[in-house]
Order: sequence, then structure tokens, then C-alpha cells
Amino acid sequence: MGKITNFSEFINESKELIIYNTTLSPVNVGDIKILSSKEEIDRYSNFVWDMLEKSYEHIGGLQSYRNYSDFKKKNHKILVVIDFNSATLLACATFRRIENSLKMTAIGCSQDDKGKLALQQIIQHTISELELHYWSEVSGAIEHYFKKHNGFPMPNTMAGKILQIPEKDITISNKDMVHYDRPIGKDREVFTKMIFGIKSDEIFQQAMDEVENYYDFMKEVNNMINESKEFKYSIKQSIYIIENLYRLHEENKVNELTPKWADALKESMKTLRKSTKNQTISDYIEYGEYLLSDMQILELNTINISKGV
Repeated sequence: MGKITNFSEFINESKELIIYNTTLSPVNVGDIKILSSKEEIDRYSNFVWDMLEKSYEHIGGLQSYRNYSDFKKKNHKILVVIDFNSATLLACATFRRIENSLKMTAIGCSQDDKGKLALQQIIQHTISELELHYWSEVSGAIEHYFKKHNGFPMPNTMAGKILQIPEKDITISNKDMVHYDRPIGKDREVFTKMIFGIKSDEIFQQAMDEVENYYDFMKEVNNMINESKEFKYSIKQSIYIIENLYRLHEENKVNELTPKWADALKESMKTLRKSTKNQTISDYIEYGEYLLSDMQILELNTINISKGV
């Protein structure tokens, strides 16, 4: 088999990857919702924290938060399942925003049968709402539940980009195409993980488009591109693009290039190299070369496997 170029091929050809493809009835043991009002957050925060601590105490402790004070300060979303009858907390999960995607950072439940069902209700909800770009890095029992409820696994070659951590911190499994090891927490203990999330090239591209539109200057750049009849950049446009990318990179707001940004930067460099040289042009060429050498391009990594793996 040649190079795999999309997730359908990845799923069809991966013989090591177990996807249950079961049809399960929706779990609905309580009211599921994001805590939004200050009143709701104040009412349930302490219960959520206690539940998360108890859920993680047997697997080395909660790594996402240092303590309750840190938990309260975090800019995250809290998803809960509240018992229909007693209004008690059955299960909870926290999500933090990475660019325009939501990563599940912690999940827990009450230690009874209803709580375990509520935990599965959250997982079902997360999987069904992937168009909102939820994704989760998991292991152990939570990994089992994501598989059971047909979660969409991500190739381990994408782990570094999705997590936004250096590739050197990722050790890809040689047993399958989804697991990897990485150090987590202040003690840098190594855990085996996998990621469930973005289901298709289309959703990945949608997420990339939203990232590209996040900065006001990129909207203006896109307008410039669209208004150019021959899709060529003027010197003024080229300098504008390089100057703003360089500024954001130096401010640590941009560390990788989305595909459209990379194309815009390369086209800008072509324009400046063809123009009459002066000190200003030379300086911006130098800035552009630095950006191209220092930043990787965000992309879906393709995977090479042989038939029968």
C-alpha cells in the first residue's frame, strides 16, 4: 500500500486499531450542560474539584491543576451532568481552549453506577459535538469508553501538533499508530496516551481557517489577496504581510504557520526578491527568510504503512 492521505484510509487499513463501531443507546441519566453563570460556577466548583481529585487519586493525582485555587483561576469551561431528581453532581469534565479548539483536560464522576453512566454521557456528548472541535488526550478506562462509544482516534504522528508541544517530547509507539509516550506534570512522569478528536480533513481545515481568521491583520491580508486580480502581491502588501507575521512571532502569538499564512509569506518573498533592491527590501527579505526557517507549517501528517500491518 502507498501513502495514506485521509482518515478513511487510515481507519480502513490500520489492522492494529480497534474501533468498536457499535450502536449504543444514548446515555441520559441527568441534565448535561456547560456552567455559564457565575451563580452556577460558584455553586458547583467545589463539588467539581472534589470529584476530579477523587477520580484521579488512584492514578498519580490530578495533573491539570496544582490546587483548588489554581482550578478556580483557570480560564476553562466546566461541563457537568446533574441528576434529574436530586440535583446532585454525577459527573464533570473541564475543557481549555487552544486556539479555536476545546481540549478536554480532566473528567471525573461519582463512584457509583449512576456516576459511571453519567461519565459515559459526557463522553457521548463530546464525541457527538466534534464539529465544535472538542478533542481529548486519554488513557486507561477513559480510553476504553471513547473506543466503546466510537470515538475517532487520531494518528500518533499528529500528537505533537495537536498538543502544541515539541516533537522531542513525544515517543511514538512502534506497536500501533495511535499511542505515544510523553512526560506530564512537574515530576515529568511518562504516560502512554492517545488522542480522540477531529474526525476528518474537512474539520481539520475548518479549524485551521478559524485560526487564520483569529487575528484582525490576517483578515485584511485575505482581503488584499482576494482583491488582487492576478493573485500577485504588491511590494506594499508583501511588506505588510511579513511585518505583521514577524511582529506576532516575536510576541510569541504565532509559533507555527497555517497553510494560508505559509503561502502568503512565500508569495511575498517572491515579490520582494523580484523587486529593485534597497535596504528596506533587503531587511524584509531577511525577516521572511527567518520566519520560513524558524516556523513549521501546520498540516495533517500522512502515514506510511504496509498492507497487513
